[in-house]
Amino acid sequence: AIRALGNSLEAIATRLRRERDEMPQSQVVFEELEWDGLSRDEVREKKMFVGTQEIEWARKLDKSVSEQTKRRASFFNEKLGRAERILRRRYRRTREREKAATLKGLAAFGNAIGEVEQNIRAVYREHAEKAEAEVERVEKERRSTQEQTQMMLSAAIVIREEKEVMNTAWYSPPKERQAVMFKCLKRVRRLQEDMKGLDIMPELKQKHSVLLYSLRMLEAKLKGECTATPNDILEGPLKLTSSQKKQLQDARRTFEQELASDLEGIRASHSARAERTVSRLASEFRVFAEGRHVPSLQAARASIDASVSQATQAELALVALRPFADAAAALPVEALRHVEVARSPLDAPTFIPKRKRLTEALDKTLHVVEKLQKGLNRPLQQLAGGDRAAPDREWESALAGAEKRWREFCERHPEVVDVDSAGETPRSEAEVLEEGRPANASREDSLEDISPP
Repeated sequence: AIRALGNSLEAIATRLRRERDEMPQSQVVFEELEWDGLSRDEVREKKMFVGTQEIEWARKLDKSVSEQTKRRASFFNEKLGRAERILRRRYRRTREREKAATLKGLAAFGNAIGEVEQNIRAVYREHAEKAEAEVERVEKERRSTQEQTQMMLSAAIVIREEKEVMNTAWYSPPKERQAVMFKCLKRVRRLQEDMKGLDIMPELKQKHSVLLYSLRMLEAKLKGECTATPNDILEGPLKLTSSQKKQLQDARRTFEQELASDLEGIRASHSARAERTVSRLASEFRVFAEGRHVPSLQAARASIDASVSQATQAELALVALRPFADAAAALPVEALRHVEVARSPLDAPTFIPKRKRLTEALDKTLHVVEKLQKGLNRPLQQLAGGDRAAPDREWESALAGAEKRWREFCERHPEVVDVDSAGETPRSEAEVLEEGRPANASREDSLEDISPP
């Protein structure tokens, strides 16, 4: 439409230039006849009169054209302003309606993500608390058992070394052998008294009984090899040799390593169980969200794009209407100018309006047409440039935040086809460890070689 208007203006300008170029030349001979028979004073007075009339006519015409121009410009500006208000009002009404609906959907989506993330944090917290409680209980039980196991292991080591001492001294001279056997008897009696005073756990009763039986048999054998009274017993606590202390330290170090490994296994098992629960929750939520909430993201994007398109159309419509309003305001006024020129007295020699008036009218109208033509360049550039209106920042920010939050949730919790729930068992990790390997297995195994001599 703007190009058509440009073509029309070009046709008008061409017509005006042709009329100006084809205007008849002034006839000097006929113009001189106007002053024939007049004196110099009369010619001067007539020219002054004619000039005054010409000035007065031009002033009236300019005033009339100016008034018409202002009136028509005000009229079309008012019409354009009204069109702008209507277009913007329609655009804002549609935008606010769609914005409220989509923001509500995005808020619901964000609340749903926040709720499931809160549930996930609760799952991690619950399993962490269960793991720590389980670790505390298992560690307490294992250390309590280890304390008694260490004492029994110490007794077993002493028994084994006393047997070795007896075997070494067996072939010694009688007096020396008797002194060694007497010393071993006192140590064995001291150890036997210490072992009798222990409060043994039920699961270690059998091992404790084996140790006491071994000590009784060893005492009986030593009593036959030396002369001693029932009161011959080692005074004070039994002191361990450096070799015995080293064995106990090695056993304690091994226990700590095994305990740390088992406790880490309990934590890892609870962590894996939490991960399975979280994966199931996340997968269920993803299925739910993709069916109910993800379409709200697509609807919001479509609404924003439609809103931008409507705003762009409204802006471009105003840009396109402006040249037509300017032309509609200016061209009728120029037509009025030429009507007034045509109504003015004709030039006698050419029977057309006076050359000066007609030339000025054509020049002014041509200037107006050329100005209108120049005014078409910017609208054409704006329409051809494809410039889009800026989107609503609040709306765009809300959509971008929801998309980012959903994308980060999907990255943290990738889709799982089948969540394995085989690990969900009400048994504790301590029970599972007990089935696989008894607590302090290495310590108890070291007592197996303690048998009656």
